[in-house]
Amino acid sequence: MAAQPRARSRTRRWIWLPLGALALLGGAEAAARLSGVADVPLYVAGGELGYIPAPNQSGAFLRTRDWVFNELSMGTTRFAPDPACNVLLVGDSIVLGGNPYRQADKLGPQLERRIACRVWPISAGSWALLNELIYLEMHHSDVVERVQQVVIVSNSGDFAEPSAWRSDLTHPRTRPLSAFLYGLRRYAFRSGEEPAPAVSQRDWTAEWRRRLGDLLARVAAPVAVVLYPDRSEQAQPDSYEAHLGGPRAALRQAGVTTLVELGADPRWNGSLYRDDIHPTPAGTAILADVVADALAGQGVARRPGAAN
Repeated sequence: MAAQPRARSRTRRWIWLPLGALALLGGAEAAARLSGVADVPLYVAGGELGYIPAPNQSGAFLRTRDWVFNELSMGTTRFAPDPACNVLLVGDSIVLGGNPYRQADKLGPQLERRIACRVWPISAGSWALLNELIYLEMHHSDVVERVQQVVIVSNSGDFAEPSAWRSDLTHPRTRPLSAFLYGLRRYAFRSGEEPAPAVSQRDWTAEWRRRLGDLLARVAAPVAVVLYPDRSEQAQPDSYEAHLGGPRAALRQAGVTTLVELGADPRWNGSLYRDDIHPTPAGTAILADVVADALAGQGVARRPGAAN
């Protein structure tokens, strides 16, 4: 008869083990949702543009890093141009800022605090120059024709083929069913990224030069390009010239007259990088100062008391 209690004990154990596991998973999911680890921007993917932040969304990653996108996918509030002065700020993750930054620490808001203009940032992580030029073509009449300055921030990786959507981890198209699993996959295991899509063999330099030339011919606003070095290019002048010398010459041949070389500015140094390429919030502030100075050379006034 002694075997019966042991059998009942084993039965209860097999019942409680899965129930306990479910309770732990449920708790982990609740904690992940409360943490805001999955409160990240969504993207619209497809078409010639490749992908873009979905319009009309806002949130706060980890409940502290707030973000917003307006009806035109710009990283700011509703597009309502100032009657006097507007700057269209274009770029990739350098302009976007991304999840680690508070909205106020991103390049667009920092620049807007320094100049007497509204700043309208349009960007997406890993966008190439061609993605950016395609957006400007798509929104020529409703955006480009309504601004007085255009600033494009580019690094050496931007002067190639346009970027295509690859992963719901880095550029999610829908809210994840599980915030806990999303956080694990994105920040712990980094699994699930699709292989790079096949790209047709084309002269991409000729392509972006043609599109940039078309933009310069059509737009009345001055267009400035900021050449942004990554950490290794900043530390090694030979690497800087090897990677950015060619784009510099091509930009000038395309008709860009205002080139801002961040790596040559004495305020910029290796301590201002958060990783191999992205700036810290302090680095973003220095970048905003450099851009503000370049715009001042084109007649854009600084705000009284703005950092310099």
